[in-house]
Amino acid sequence: PLDFMASEEVLSKVNDTIQRLMLINENDKRINSLYSEFAIILDHEMSKTFEQIKTKPKGNNHKFFKKPYWNEELQKQWNMKKESESLWLNCKESAKKRNLKELYCIERRHFDKLHRKYKRNYQQKEQLNLLELSNKANSQDFWKYIGKLGIAQERKQELPWEVTDPEGNNSIRGHQNVLNAWAKTYEQLYSTVINNEEFDEDHYSNIKRAVTQIDQQDSDENNPMNNEITIEEVATAVGRAKLRKAAGVDNI
Repeated sequence: PLDFMASEEVLSKVNDTIQRLMLINENDKRINSLYSEFAIILDHEMSKTFEQIKTKPKGNNHKFFKKPYWNEELQKQWNMKKESESLWLNCKESAKKRNLKELYCIERRHFDKLHRKYKRNYQQKEQLNLLELSNKANSQDFWKYIGKLGIAQERKQELPWEVTDPEGNNSIRGHQNVLNAWAKTYEQLYSTVINNEEFDEDHYSNIKRAVTQIDQQDSDENNPMNNEITIEEVATAVGRAKLRKAAGVDNI
């Protein structure tokens, strides 16, 4: 603020403190006393000028989850599960410990059920939003929305411009040097040029021959795996699937 340390009263006190510090020839106790007086002046001026913001103390009672569907009900059930687990593990009586373990299993199953419920509802909501955006003329909103999902939120813009040399001993730094190292590595990737004297040529030939045979078998028209998928096969697969195990718009 422009009015911080601007009043004549405060400036007079500050100048007086500075003059007393410059002229002082006493021991350290006198200096500490003057410093305390100066700190009181600053504290009083800051409390009068600056806006005070109250912050909540940090604690370990609330567990933070990077999940968009996390809510108070899940947090409450999570705390109950952790509390029951702690009671079970810290119990020394065998008979009582058996009962506490059963209570813990009940709380854990209840938490897992709630977690699956809210996760499924969130996924269905996101899928509906994507369907609505995909039907709109402006496709940029659709791709922007996809970019905000999943691990895209944790992507970092900066890349580590440092790699190790081929021997793995020294580090290569510098923008252009790192790019050259990556270019050289990709150039040698899947290269047919073999400089290793211990390379087994016979084994390499056998592998190439086996891959060729597999490609020929896959391209065979008589192979049943190459036939078109029929409606009966799809109906059979859907009928065998468990209900409500896939979070989709059709609620299968």
